Amino acid sequence: MTNKKVSDTLKKFANPRLLLPGGRADMQAFDALSHKLGNLHKNDEVESELEELPSQTSLNERMGLYRLCATHYRGDGEIWDVGTAAGGSTYCMARGLKDNAAVAHRAIKGFDLFGGYSLEAFAKHPAIKEYVKKSRGAANDLDLFRHLNRDFSEFVDPVQLDLSVDFAPYSKTDSVEVVHLDSAKSLDLWQATFPVIAESLLPEGSWLILQDFERCRLPWHWMMTADLLRNGIAEIHSVYEGGTVHLRLHEKIPADIVDQNVAFDYTEDQIAENVALVCDWFVARPHFLAHFNGEFTDVVWGVLAYALKFRGDETLSKLCARNLTKDFLRKNKIYAMEL
Repeated sequence: MTNKKVSDTLKKFANPRLLLPGGRADMQAFDALSHKLGNLHKNDEVESELEELPSQTSLNERMGLYRLCATHYRGDGEIWDVGTAAGGSTYCMARGLKDNAAVAHRAIKGFDLFGGYSLEAFAKHPAIKEYVKKSRGAANDLDLFRHLNRDFSEFVDPVQLDLSVDFAPYSKTDSVEVVHLDSAKSLDLWQATFPVIAESLLPEGSWLILQDFERCRLPWHWMMTADLLRNGIAEIHSVYEGGTVHLRLHEKIPADIVDQNVAFDYTEDQIAENVALVCDWFVARPHFLAHFNGEFTDVVWGVLAYALKFRGDETLSKLCARNLTKDFLRKNKIYAMEL
């Protein structure tokens, strides 16, 4: 693909606000509608409870996990929280199960190294400070997870392991209904975890939650989502503030799609087509687009830049990176350094 062809292909990624029939006014109307719809099923008691959790997710994302397990979980398989850290996201899903009277089967596994990250990351959180104080110097991440999820200990189990090398034995064919994936912060971790997840999901009706979908430097999320949408394997059910995407799967993810994705074996044309597909999906649904807080165009260019960088196409990657706004780079310094 020539540089000109790439540029021509990417011209469609203009500011999504300008692609709407009414421009900015339409986006503001959709933002207002989205806010109203989001409050229809507001649960002040649960929101208050989840807001106090030590977690790096937004309250909107936490409520999304809660509602999924409270209203959509059927009890046909396990729930996996892959990269649970302190256990805040696990708590949200467990809290949802507690309010799901329609199911009897409840089983959640929280996978993590539990290597000290959480105690450091949440050191200033009041609940963590109190926990550390009471532990008299014996505090650790694994015990913190158990402490945080103590009310759900009968169906919540932590699994301490190095996901990059020890996750494969946990593959359980057709036995997992919900996966919250919050560990794929690098291609190596994605390659180590995603094949196991794909093999373990139920043949139909399972849920795959891609945390950090809006992080440009994790382009495998976009590539996989495009492959699933194009082949009718999944639908985007919901999107939450911060860009977390809930995918509802209609069937198993074919091995060839998994293999191509984890190998990141995409041509330049395929990368452009996949990003265009996901971009067009969101632009056509401004009520979902609003969750990117006005940074969607930057995210699109960033995903392209990183995807091409992973392919080794440095020149094209830099051309895409030039479209990132100064404000976006100022707020996300890591992109300025890496691109």
